[in-house]
Amino acid sequence: MLWTLRYLSVSQIYYRLARRFRVRWWRLTGTKASYTDTNSGIRLFSIFPGVHEISMHTDRWQREIQTATKTFENLKKRSFNFLNVEHQFKGSINWNSKALSQLWIYNLHYFHYLQPLNVLRALGQAEESYAVAKDLMLSWIEANHQLKGDGWHPYTISLRIVNWIQTAQSFQNELESDVAFKSKLLSSIYFQVENLSNNLEFDVRGNHLLENLRALIWAGCFFTGPESDRWFDRGLLLLEREVLEQVLPDGGHFERSPGYHLVVLKDLIEISCCLRQAKQSAPDWLLAAISRMLAFIDATFGPDYAIPILKDTAIDSAPSVQEVCSAGALLLLDQNCKFHESVSFYTFLLFGETGERQFHQWSRTRRVSQQRYLQDSGYIVIATPDHNDHFLLDVGKPCPDYLPAHAHADLLSFELWVGGSKWLCDSGVYCYAPGKWRDYFRSTRAHNTVEVNSRNQSDVYGSFRVGKRARPFGVGLEELKGGIFAGQGAHDGYETQEGVIHRRIVLNFPEKYWAIIDILDGVATAEGRGFFHFDPNVMVNQLNEKSYCLERDDQSLFLSVFGEVSCRILRGEVNPRLQGWRSDHFGDISPNSCLEITWKNNLPATNGVIFSNGAAAFFQTLTVSEERLQFSIRFNDQVYNGELLLAS
Repeated sequence: MLWTLRYLSVSQIYYRLARRFRVRWWRLTGTKASYTDTNSGIRLFSIFPGVHEISMHTDRWQREIQTATKTFENLKKRSFNFLNVEHQFKGSINWNSKALSQLWIYNLHYFHYLQPLNVLRALGQAEESYAVAKDLMLSWIEANHQLKGDGWHPYTISLRIVNWIQTAQSFQNELESDVAFKSKLLSSIYFQVENLSNNLEFDVRGNHLLENLRALIWAGCFFTGPESDRWFDRGLLLLEREVLEQVLPDGGHFERSPGYHLVVLKDLIEISCCLRQAKQSAPDWLLAAISRMLAFIDATFGPDYAIPILKDTAIDSAPSVQEVCSAGALLLLDQNCKFHESVSFYTFLLFGETGERQFHQWSRTRRVSQQRYLQDSGYIVIATPDHNDHFLLDVGKPCPDYLPAHAHADLLSFELWVGGSKWLCDSGVYCYAPGKWRDYFRSTRAHNTVEVNSRNQSDVYGSFRVGKRARPFGVGLEELKGGIFAGQGAHDGYETQEGVIHRRIVLNFPEKYWAIIDILDGVATAEGRGFFHFDPNVMVNQLNEKSYCLERDDQSLFLSVFGEVSCRILRGEVNPRLQGWRSDHFGDISPNSCLEITWKNNLPATNGVIFSNGAAAFFQTLTVSEERLQFSIRFNDQVYNGELLLAS
């Protein structure tokens, strides 16, 4: 706990204590929402002009329309599906049910599920869609008079405000004929914004604060009057400050989760569209941040822009890469950001036929070979798009010092694509609820890195806490003779308690050969375990004690283990501890193959694995000193010799 607190600023601690006191005071006094006439006008605008053109393209968007229709039918029955958990409320909706996970209830309060109703309205189902939207919003208003429960958390308020405003704009004609409900809805939104403006998440910051500011800006564009102008001005001013800090110079989001990178990027794109439609042009600093974030995706995401599932990234909870990137390209009118052949349904809603025609006139961006050390975000990328190979190594600190929520104990972990397919993957994230599964997916052993004496390299605990953190050093990337690329990094996560430093070196040879070298150095004997988690589509066949044939689709790779180690494949283990599990969608878990290599000897110790294409490979010599690594490695009849200075 003390290690966690030492990273927080005084202002964070103050705002956290103040918010907790405020929430408890509301509960003790039974404080209720005050829904009175806002005496404020509204400004009608839409960031989705393409919604009015869907009826002319029903064949093209048939799947999306079917999904919207299914959502509509479920909502009529008050049936919801979040995090792969479906639940139907019998009678009234229990907005604060204890039978469902907190994250599930959060999703219930977000009201993202109203968006498909806006689509169906454009297809001629205005009356039916409006009735369902009204029923759900009215249910929330009537059940949440008291300021308690997850519905009054600033984060859920922020997302709900934007979704309700978009729905009010979409159903403006229906609201004009429903005066009583219009008054109740607008006064509810207005009060929620007032509540939010007094409870911004300065204690958490990060993507939560961005969502708060997005809602303030949206409300400031929607309502008219002095108070809404103050919301707008404050939201935009704070957004500029936060974007400057959170979007790093290399374009990565500072929480270092690819999933949240996409969430933040989508938010910034929508804010830009909102500003263009309702108030003014988007400021240059905002567009520049969006451009950097798109460039980061181009640099780090896998072949065909597959999302790395690092840290708290769940594929179903993040926007799709296609929808965000195609929308970003059209927003910026930058054909260099055309990463896909066609626009997504979401992009069509944002920019309509005019934007789609513009998009199709551009040539698709051709990715080039790039070997980069993204120092601000903390990633090493070795990519050869001609072969569809991509290696992404995490060499950055676990999290922003004051924001540990989405950190994992995963320094020097990696994901590897060869021939366009993923072979080595992260384990993902299964849930946010505290317990054994949250602990496992944040642990060192759930990642492609090394554990020492059964300890995590960073002290992850609870759902979103981190105590003592591993710190990276000795990071570098260079090209050696013979077209060999060498990336390296080390961390001190085991130094204080175990007296051990872990250093990892990655060598990429021509023709799809990869060597992962792990060096443990210290003054004691230590037990180390290296973990290599295979993609679920990879078949693992053991050839002998230290070699394996990996098969996927019509490809095969050889994996050779070197060093004085023992090896075993783990899959779906529960005892003595969890290992060999995979979850790239919330609430969806399955056994997955993991190679564990174990060694216990006097330090320093050097071992690792080699991935080779066509035939097994092995080191003829491998020598490590305090300053350099020297090697000779053989693939078939070809021998590569090299030397690498170890970065300090």
